[in-house]
Amino acid sequence: MKKNKKYALLLLALAVVCVGLTAAYFAIPQKDKKEAGSQGDTTEANLNVATVDTDKIVGVSIEGGQSDGVHLSKESGSWKLKEHPSAMIETESVENMFPVVEKIEAMNELDGGNLAEYGLDEPALSVDLNLEDGSTVALDYGSELSTGSGYYVTVHDGNKKNDSMVYTVVSTMYSNFDKMSTDFIVKEQISGIQADYMTGVTIVKDGKISFRAKSVDRDKRVDPYTNWVIDQPLDRPLAGSVTDDWKTLMGYFTDVTFDTLVEYDCTRLGTYGLKDPDTRVDVDFITPMEGYELHNPITNEEEEEAASRSSNAQTIMAIDKVAEEYRIPHHYTLLIGKTAPDGSYYVRFDGSDQVYTINAQKIEAILDVDYYTYMDHSIYSILATDLEGYDVEIAGEDKIQVTRKDLPKEEGDTVDSKSEWKVNGAVVPDDKEQDFLTPYSKHYLLEFSQVAKKKKKENAKPVLTMTFHRKDKDNVIRYYPYDGTNFYRVDKDGMDYFLVDKRSIDAVIEGMKKLPDLVK
Repeated sequence: MKKNKKYALLLLALAVVCVGLTAAYFAIPQKDKKEAGSQGDTTEANLNVATVDTDKIVGVSIEGGQSDGVHLSKESGSWKLKEHPSAMIETESVENMFPVVEKIEAMNELDGGNLAEYGLDEPALSVDLNLEDGSTVALDYGSELSTGSGYYVTVHDGNKKNDSMVYTVVSTMYSNFDKMSTDFIVKEQISGIQADYMTGVTIVKDGKISFRAKSVDRDKRVDPYTNWVIDQPLDRPLAGSVTDDWKTLMGYFTDVTFDTLVEYDCTRLGTYGLKDPDTRVDVDFITPMEGYELHNPITNEEEEEAASRSSNAQTIMAIDKVAEEYRIPHHYTLLIGKTAPDGSYYVRFDGSDQVYTINAQKIEAILDVDYYTYMDHSIYSILATDLEGYDVEIAGEDKIQVTRKDLPKEEGDTVDSKSEWKVNGAVVPDDKEQDFLTPYSKHYLLEFSQVAKKKKKENAKPVLTMTFHRKDKDNVIRYYPYDGTNFYRVDKDGMDYFLVDKRSIDAVIEGMKKLPDLVK
């Protein structure tokens, strides 16, 4: 009996526990149960709530979220922004919002009840879509689901907000409309400038010109094979590179596209460091007039030599083929301000009150442009056949005079032209011509090694002086002692910023010393 009584008491206790659990289950708030259910299926939205004929949308109003208040209206097929009536609106950016409402689907339907429980008493984002027939489809977004995979939303006609059901929808239903007015405005840009029509670039950094290059007339060129010279920040101009480096450099300026439009018609430019910035880029270029005439002041020899040095060289000189009277000059200035919180730079075009950002990598690539990288590193790259001759002076003692003249083409000649070379007045024999040209070829191939760090010593005497004679000008290049081991300093027409490998110059000196022996 005692044993049976014990079992009875145990069964009675279990029954009490079951009753308590059942009561607790039914005591769970209705909203909590349904939210729990909604979060059990957050990857599929298959409950059809409404459809919208997006071709009939003629107005969009967005409040809340990151929006600063957006009111768009469609007028005569074009979208207008109430906040900035004069702004050009990008149709695609507006219509990209609409696909999510063509068929509005929910993951779950909930009893509206107390909207505050869903964050819908004061919606985080409200969107009104106005249709051609005068009706409105309104969406109010409340709290984000705890899983981060969607939002609570009501969908109604704009008037019956308190009677609406509450739905859970995927995140894109929210993010597609979480926009600012600047997201719809067409950004200014520079595009499609042909690199071969560029005429000038100036980079000002912290109020000082850090780099300036310009296209110049033939009589002002440093190198006859390129019309580009770099004339800042150094006192004497340098020839622009005729390698693909120059093409890369020009590419920085032929297209300017912005990442984001930060503020339209900005009245507080100083906030972004753009009222009167110390950093800017000035770019000049031309476009040919319609029906322009081609002409070619470049000789065939120059063009062939340019092509042999770089496939890009002919492109650099292509502007010369547009007669000056057919050139339309253009200019733009990009002003660079402070860095934005994400590390990008605030920028604007001079004359514009639109503030944009450009990523730091692009801006810093421009600001880091330096003359040494983009200069022509050749010390003297004129073909021997383009000279009338040259004079050599070694250590102020040995003096050698070389002259050249064109010989008339004779019947049976397989070459277009032939030169007669003389050393100190004596003709170089044909069978010695290759030996004679070798020292010049070694000099022709010389390039600057690096920038000189020390100043030239006063009263220093050159170890080698070479004076090259062309029809239109002479060039004088002197080589001075530098460190006694690795380098000589180069003075090219008074420009003495760079060094050259000492052993290479010593080889040229030895070769030049032997020239008189070839004509004995």
